[in-house]
Amino acid sequence: NFAAANGTAAGNHTGNGGVENRDGWLVYDDGINVDAIGLTAGGSFYWGVMFPAGSYTGSQLTKVSMYDYSAHNGEILIYQGGDNAPGTLVGQQDYTCTGSEDFVEWTMSTPVAIDPAQNLWIVMHNSNGQYVASIADYCGDDNSQWISLDGSSWDGLYSTTGGAIDGTWMIRAYVEEGGNTPGGGSNLNELALPRESETIWSN
Repeated sequence: NFAAANGTAAGNHTGNGGVENRDGWLVYDDGINVDAIGLTAGGSFYWGVMFPAGSYTGSQLTKVSMYDYSAHNGEILIYQGGDNAPGTLVGQQDYTCTGSEDFVEWTMSTPVAIDPAQNLWIVMHNSNGQYVASIADYCGDDNSQWISLDGSSWDGLYSTTGGAIDGTWMIRAYVEEGGNTPGGGSNLNELALPRESETIWSN
């Protein structure tokens, strides 16, 4: 069974929020941590957010951020496609939390190519620790609170806990245009153009 560290995550499952783009970051949460979720006996599980097709632009995911509630290790999993469960795995990377009680960022070792015409899932999977899944107040969008015991069968946090626990995961994704995207031209300003000769010829 899932439980909240401080028992403050009970909610009425109302709200009118959704996906926001804050300077390139795709965000559901309001930035205010209220609690963290884990298994009553400890152990691994999966939690994540899904940004629907059409709610974001960009051709690559370069960073993931999460509120660091407690020390643990795990894996970041990036998927595309899937409405009620993640679709195809397109990127993964290990991560470490120290319990800093602040947002931390992880830069993907290789930018993950993504298609904004498909749903984008950012999933965290802990290897250890207990209350590892930090939450803010529920924003009003069920795509902000996906959870799974096995990584295959998914549901919302509110539904999974029979309404006992509610909230929005504090997971964010940084999406941008890739340097090799046709028409993107994001690297043009970094090209060093040859300078004209400054030699002055005189008789």
